[in-house]
Amino acid sequence: MNRLRLLLASLLFLTLYAPTTALARPAQIQTITLTPSSTHITITWNAVENAVGYNIYWGESSSDVSARTNPIQRTNGDVGLDLNPSAGDEASYDLENLTQNTTYYIGLTAYDTEDEGILSSIKSTTTSGSSTPAKPINLTSTARTQTSVSLSWEKGSSVEVKTYDVTVQVNSNIADPTAWDSTSLSNTENPPDLTAATTTISGLTANTRYRFQVQATNDEGESPSSDPLIVDTYATGQNYDTLPPFPPTITSAKLLDNLQVRLTLGNENSGMQDLNKYRVSYGTAANQLNDAIDFNPSGNLILSGLQENTTHYFAVTALDNRATDPNTSAQSQATSIYVEKITGLLDDSQIEGGCFITSAQKKTHSSFWLLLPALLLLLLLAHRRTRFILPAFLILLLPNISQALEEPLHDNLVYLKGSFLFPSDDLHEEIYDGNEAAFILGYQRHLFWGIHLGLEAGYVEKDGKKRTATGSESGEEVSLTLVPTSASLILDIPVTSEVTLFAGGGVDYWYYKEKSDSKTIDAKDNDYGVGGYHGRFGIKVLTVDPNFYHRMGVLFEGVYSVIDRFGDNDLDLGGWSANVGLFCTY
Repeated sequence: MNRLRLLLASLLFLTLYAPTTALARPAQIQTITLTPSSTHITITWNAVENAVGYNIYWGESSSDVSARTNPIQRTNGDVGLDLNPSAGDEASYDLENLTQNTTYYIGLTAYDTEDEGILSSIKSTTTSGSSTPAKPINLTSTARTQTSVSLSWEKGSSVEVKTYDVTVQVNSNIADPTAWDSTSLSNTENPPDLTAATTTISGLTANTRYRFQVQATNDEGESPSSDPLIVDTYATGQNYDTLPPFPPTITSAKLLDNLQVRLTLGNENSGMQDLNKYRVSYGTAANQLNDAIDFNPSGNLILSGLQENTTHYFAVTALDNRATDPNTSAQSQATSIYVEKITGLLDDSQIEGGCFITSAQKKTHSSFWLLLPALLLLLLLAHRRTRFILPAFLILLLPNISQALEEPLHDNLVYLKGSFLFPSDDLHEEIYDGNEAAFILGYQRHLFWGIHLGLEAGYVEKDGKKRTATGSESGEEVSLTLVPTSASLILDIPVTSEVTLFAGGGVDYWYYKEKSDSKTIDAKDNDYGVGGYHGRFGIKVLTVDPNFYHRMGVLFEGVYSVIDRFGDNDLDLGGWSANVGLFCTY
C-alpha cells in the first residue's frame, strides 16, 4: 500500500510541476555560402526559426571546427536579421584579418535562450593572394654603349602594374663586390614601357660598373625588387669594357666519390652580365698550381682524377666574355683539402652477406629447423653481452613459469610500435647522425602454453653524409633504407590479470639499401641483406575496463640484435632498441 501511495504522489507531482512540452534545440543550418577575398571571408546563410543568434566556428583545419575552437557568437541583429526572423531570411558575417593564400574551414550553429543547435556541415575556402605586383623576374641587358644600358624584364604576375621604378648603383672599387653607391640618375626622358617591360638608362659614365634593380608598383603598393643585374659600360671609343669580374672566393671544398673534389664559390659575381667562366688552378703544393681547368659559371666546379692520399691546393679566377684577351679577375686565396677515399655504411668491399644470402639458393636440410631453437639458446648464452643477463632473468621469473604453463594465454596479438635503435657500429652513427627511429608492425600467434610465435617487419629511411677514411664529413649525400624483419619464440609469464612479462629470442633478416649522389652503393646485387639473431624482454599491460577495452593494451620492450653473427662481416648492423607500442588481442 505504501508503494502505491508513493507512485500516485510521484505521478501527481509530474502532472502539476513538470513542463507539458520539451523545448526543442534550434534546427541545423543547411545552406552556407563562403565568399573569400585576400584578407577576409564573407559568410552567408539562411536564418533558423526561434534562434536568437549564431555561433561561428573557424580554423585552418576541419578538426578546429569540429572541436568548436575559435567561437564567434553573434545575435540576430549582429548578422543583419530581425529579432524574430523567418526561416530563409539571409544572414551574413565578415571574418576579417585573415592570411592571404590560406585555406580556412568554417561551420555554424544556431542557439536560443536554452540550447545550441547541431553543427552545420563544414565548408572550406581559400583566401586570394596579394593584389600588389609580384617581383619582376629575368632582368637582363639587351644592349649597352659607353653611356647607356638597355634593360628588359618579365612581369612576375598578371596583376596590373602602373609604373616601374629602376634603381641604379655605381661601383666605386672594382676589387670590392660590396662597394655600391646610389646615383641620382633618372630615365624620365625614357620611362619604362609598361607593355614591353623595357627601358634604357642614359647619362652613364664610360668603362664603369653599374648595378640595376626593377620594382613594380600599382595603387595597392610595391613589389619586391628584382634580382640585381650588373653591367659594365663600354670603354671610351671601344665596343668592349676593360673591367674584370670581381675576385671570387672559395667558401668550401668537399670530397666526393671516386677521388673528386667539389668547390663552392661565394656570390661575388651573382648577376654579372658578362661573366663567362671560372678557371680553377690546382696542384699538390700551394706555390705550384700548375694544372688548370675552366668551368661554366652556372655549373658545378667538380675536379676529378686527383691523386689519392695527397693534399691538393685550389685557387679560382673569373673571366668575362670579351672575345680576345678576356678580362680576368685577381686569383682567389688558395684552399687545400686532403684527398682520400670516402665511404658509406655499406660500400666497404670487405663486408659480406650473411647466411641468409649465401645459402639462398641452397636447399636447407629439415633437421636445421629442429636444431634452430637449441642453437639460438646456445648462441644467446655464449654471447658475452647476454651470458649473464639471460640466466639471471630466467631465475627471477622461475616462480611464474609454472603459472604460465597452468594458465596459458591463448590470445593472438597484432601490434604497432615505435622503435628507437641504438646502433652498435660507430660508423653507422657518424654517417647517419646518431640513432634510428623505426615503425614496426608485428603479429604473434599462440602455439601452446604461454608460448607464441612472433613475426615483425619495420621500416626506416634516413639521410646522411659519407665519411672520409680519417672520419671527416664529406660533401657526398647518402640515404639509407632499412627493413628489419624477425621471427621469435616468446614466453608470456602472467603477473596479474592485466600485466604480463615476456621474454624470448629468434632470428633476424635485415635488408639495407644505400644510395649516394653519384651512384648506388652496390654491396651485393644493388642491396644488402644479412642474417642475425636477437633477444627480447618486456612487459604487456592490458587496459583495465573488462567490458570493451580489456583486449587492448600497451607494450614496453627492450631488444638486442646481433646482425653479423652468421657472416664474415666487419660491420654489426644491429644494436639495442627500445620499443613502445599498442597491441590488440583476439
